[in-house]
Amino acid sequence: MNSSVEDRLRGALAEAGETVQVETIAPLRGGRRSRVRPRWIATGIAVAVGVMLAVITAPLLPDGDGPSVAVAPPRDQADLAVYLCRIAADPQCDADERVVENALRGIPGVDEVHFEDRRSAYEAMRAFYSDDPSLVEGITPDDLPQAFRLVTRPGADIESISRQVGQVPGVAEVVALGELKAALSDADMELSVFLCTSERERCGGKTASVAQKAAVSRALAALPEVQSVTFEDQEAAFENFRESFAHNEALVSATRMSDMPESYRAVLRPGTEFRTRRELAAELGRMPGVSQVIDQKCLLAEHALHARFGIRADAIEACE
Repeated sequence: MNSSVEDRLRGALAEAGETVQVETIAPLRGGRRSRVRPRWIATGIAVAVGVMLAVITAPLLPDGDGPSVAVAPPRDQADLAVYLCRIAADPQCDADERVVENALRGIPGVDEVHFEDRRSAYEAMRAFYSDDPSLVEGITPDDLPQAFRLVTRPGADIESISRQVGQVPGVAEVVALGELKAALSDADMELSVFLCTSERERCGGKTASVAQKAAVSRALAALPEVQSVTFEDQEAAFENFRESFAHNEALVSATRMSDMPESYRAVLRPGTEFRTRRELAAELGRMPGVSQVIDQKCLLAEHALHARFGIRADAIEACE
């Protein structure tokens, strides 16, 4: 996207008083065909993968070796995941598990507190992704933080509890697992191939030609991993963008249809491994007329890995 478009959108966000850092705005991506996506998904990206949360229990810890917590319930029964800081990432980290546990138990609305060490979380992760271990290859137990899983009382204010948990010394991050489950249940599976526009730097100021579009379409149709392909023009992309960001009037009013790239949305066959998806995305991304290829399933998987297990983004290589 050229600087004039970026300046226009940054100005819109600043005017709206958004809390995000406007200098980090990424290039716009085309919208999906239906439904409003969660706000943590990048513009126009349709998240893709139907998954269920694994049922894993944390072992009892002997007296003197850690928090005195009971065996954890199935992971999908927890409402909040609480990830502790690590000295390797934060020299000021002071995460005493017992102190944190006592603080968590004292927060109104918290019903159960369950500790999960790195090894237990690692085994849960490997079991959850046993059908496609390529997603988590290279990740070690040291990449995962110590964590607590919280079950709240019926009717409790999750947002208020999250804020209080986040203020406990030693807590690095709090994730509301209910929001993650809702996003996963609303997921589709797509590989999005965005075409060049004159505003894309990678494209040298040139819009994808008719011949280039046809070549991309033929390439997708010839791939055995592709189940179906849908073309989305600028008008459809713009309509979906406005639907997705209806909550941000300033951004919507500052965005034009010409900001939206056309795209092909390819649904890959179930069982296509992450390694294969990564290779396909790289191959398609090198084609003339293509500005960017986004694997929706990989993006969602990366987000889910971070939210469900607290894994740092730099430890995940699924979509690189």
